[in-house]
Amino acid sequence: MIELNWLLFTFLLAAVPFGQIVARYLADVDLRTAGSGNIGATNVARVVGKPAGLVTLVLDVAKGLLPVMGATWLSTEPAFWGLVGLTAVLGHCFTPYLRWRGGKGVATSLGVLVGLVPWVALGGLVAWLLGVGLSRRSSVGALIALPTVVVLAALWSPPLVGWVVAIAGVVALRHTSNIGRLLAGRELGVDQLSSKETVTAGGAGTAGGAGTAGGAGTAGQS
Repeated sequence: MIELNWLLFTFLLAAVPFGQIVARYLADVDLRTAGSGNIGATNVARVVGKPAGLVTLVLDVAKGLLPVMGATWLSTEPAFWGLVGLTAVLGHCFTPYLRWRGGKGVATSLGVLVGLVPWVALGGLVAWLLGVGLSRRSSVGALIALPTVVVLAALWSPPLVGWVVAIAGVVALRHTSNIGRLLAGRELGVDQLSSKETVTAGGAGTAGGAGTAGGAGTAGQS
């Protein structure tokens, strides 16, 4: 019973839309109608500013890491740890607090991997940084990191590789629209995170706000 309760707690905690909360508190803006429409750290940085994006990133990583750490304390079964990690990612991506419309799951997945397989997480982070460095696009970094963590998990932690594959699959599914924009050459670059669309406290936008050419793009972007 305690394991079931922990799974429920994990889902409800991971479903907390920290990006939306941060944006509301700092700038009185609804992320679902600003920038890309996504509630993750990337869109918070784009719409509210990089410091707010960093706060959101830390919180989203933590809601993947902490439940997994608790799971390793509650149980000695790797299968339970993996299930908790997958539950955290699902909670973030499909939050009931926002009518099941959550984030992309990259930061929360990173937190899960740090708790389960730290060296795999490090390898995935390096792959993400390389992808972003070469393409200047966050989504490219994520799409390169996903197969990287699967391969590393297969090599370094076979008992958990199935769960890592499942988590990577959820994150890849959430990036379907990004893949479409990449193929069409319309995906936003990281250099545009805060320069095109920033909202000051109280919700007032700066030049180049939502909906302008070269701005935050269409709903569903990173």
